[in-house]
Amino acid sequence: ATWIDLACDTLDVSDAPRAVEPHAVVDVKQRRGDLLRDGCALMSRKELLGDDDGDLELDALLQTMYAIRDAGLDPTWVYMYDATWRVVERFRASLEDECFGGALTLNFDVLAWFVDPANDDKTTAFTPHRDRQPDNAPGSFHADGMAKYCTIWLPLTNATPRNSCLYCVPKGIDPGYTAGDSDDLDGPSPLEIALKDKAAYQSLRALPVERGGAVCFTHRLIHWGSVGDGSKDGPRINLSFGFADPEFEPAYLLNARRGTIPTVAERAGLIAGQMISYHERFPPSKAELRVLKQIFDNVKSSFHETYVKKVNFEYTNATLRGDAESDDEGVENALDAMLDNASDFEDDFEDDFESGATATTKLARKSGNDSENIDT
Repeated sequence: ATWIDLACDTLDVSDAPRAVEPHAVVDVKQRRGDLLRDGCALMSRKELLGDDDGDLELDALLQTMYAIRDAGLDPTWVYMYDATWRVVERFRASLEDECFGGALTLNFDVLAWFVDPANDDKTTAFTPHRDRQPDNAPGSFHADGMAKYCTIWLPLTNATPRNSCLYCVPKGIDPGYTAGDSDDLDGPSPLEIALKDKAAYQSLRALPVERGGAVCFTHRLIHWGSVGDGSKDGPRINLSFGFADPEFEPAYLLNARRGTIPTVAERAGLIAGQMISYHERFPPSKAELRVLKQIFDNVKSSFHETYVKKVNFEYTNATLRGDAESDDEGVENALDAMLDNASDFEDDFEDDFESGATATTKLARKSGNDSENIDT
């Protein structure tokens, strides 16, 4: 089957998609204030998409997400479609210029989820974590307090406590949010420090959001996806994409400009790179991992050198550490790549799952699960 076969009739996969008319987000200053105060902000569907035909596009993407799931593919392949990028571009300018004060731009760290509490054998929602664990946590904020990395988390369905939504530890009760976390694995975890007494638990926050609305949160917010009980509201299906200060984390794609959509080849390469980079989510088979690397390598000249390093580093991890079904050929290929391109295997990106990020590895260990402590 082709991507068009999986899609509903209104979706295209094209190198010449139609222009996107940007929409001005309402109350951007208020949302910026929420981010500075709490580390997160809720945005309504009307704020993000306005009164246009956004619902029709969301319906088409939602239908296609079911088809992608039924085909046994990772939901992040929904970024092959023009419509997914049109949703992003519709409010990108307003967020970049006003909410983020011109300091952050889309960096193409894109993912998608299909969480089905009623039918999942094992939830694909993840445990408490921070999205980035820089060596210098205070330095990952601008002088005005705005984070140098933020995520937009946009559901195509209503995200509720019943079918899974985000929860978080607000900035105000989290001492490690700005200051950083201790490297002492024998000491209390970041969660234990934030939730120091019973009263602190009353400040934990659920972040339910309507379809087409969004949660915006910073790289230092401790957050997680709830399991949900599946009793109502159906699966929780959502997109996410990152915005970053280019000096903190360069955009993955080299030639992507606001108002443009990546080429079909670039989309395929980006998705393949993301599947390798996040191999802990759904460990690929040996054959799948090789195919993903081939897809990425075909267009790797389109990507920033730091992202190429990241993908190569995680490809080697997946091959040599057993996340993928390993075989002699796969191990040999990974070792050859390391010898030929040694500098490509230095990892410049640290999130909570990285073995070097001891503080939040401890956060996961203390919460009883350090094998899935990655993006939500």
